[in-house]
Amino acid sequence: MQKRIFIVDDSPQVLALLGELLTAAGYTIITQAFPLANTDQLRRATPDLIIIDYWLGNEEVRHTTMDLIRQSEDLAQLPLIICTGYADERMLRGIQLRRSNVMMLRKPFDVDDLLGMVM
Repeated sequence: MQKRIFIVDDSPQVLALLGELLTAAGYTIITQAFPLANTDQLRRATPDLIIIDYWLGNEEVRHTTMDLIRQSEDLAQLPLIICTGYADERMLRGIQLRRSNVMMLRKPFDVDDLLGMVM
């Protein structure tokens, strides 16, 4: 069975790029072009992995989206790739340390790095 990947990013270009790369690699892709208001759509999608842009909208929106995933027992168990161009390495490492199943993918990224994380 194909791995289902849920991608959340407010950039249509990034969504299109990730979608094309991962679809070509044989994955089923579900995209969300705006921050999550709740976890309903994410649960309905039954993903095996979540890729999320760290810098979604303003700080409140960003934290709300991450908290929705973290506070949901079932969703918090899913592997999470934070795809970001954000430069504060200490803050990003703090997120990674709180969840063992979190990976960081720095923008701009190498396609091989992306595919290696997804596998």
